[in-house]
Amino acid sequence: MFKINLLTDGQEKVSLIGRRIMIPLNQLVMQQIVDAPYGTVFVYDMEQVEGMNGSGIDEVIVKPLKWLRQEFKTEDKYLYLINLSEEEDHLYNLRKTLRDEDVVVVAQNGVSLEIIGDLGDASKELLELTYKHKQITARFASDSLEKKLNLVSTQLNKLHEQRLLKRQEEQLEEGGRQFVYSSLF
Repeated sequence: MFKINLLTDGQEKVSLIGRRIMIPLNQLVMQQIVDAPYGTVFVYDMEQVEGMNGSGIDEVIVKPLKWLRQEFKTEDKYLYLINLSEEEDHLYNLRKTLRDEDVVVVAQNGVSLEIIGDLGDASKELLELTYKHKQITARFASDSLEKKLNLVSTQLNKLHEQRLLKRQEEQLEEGGRQFVYSSLF
């Protein structure tokens, strides 16, 4: 896990309000993401954020996530959030902004999972199962949820492409291979 530092010049908190002042922060974040090794899991500590609006969320969260999704085959990097603040209305502002975007992000809320953005019920159920068990295969999910293996496999692959799950290929003793999907935290 690699924490992305949103603070500059000795700041105690950063405000993610306004696009114009967020563009340099976007460039700083993107440079950290590009420079990190393959397979890195990034985390934003939202304790650093005192306020946010749609423009700031777009620059610092949405654009990096869209880039990660677009480049997932070559970059294999991930991003999640921690320490969402009710006092700062983080969850409300994120939900409001991500509702209009084709982006979903996960947040660690204590020991539980918070899914922010539009994700269908079947994918949400599968994502929650993965975070509950930390690591699953399509076969395990298919058996647990009593759903067809090829459907579950396709959904897990989409969750991986959305950068919501990590994926690792495993060789089976009896021959063949399978993917193992893991939670980000």
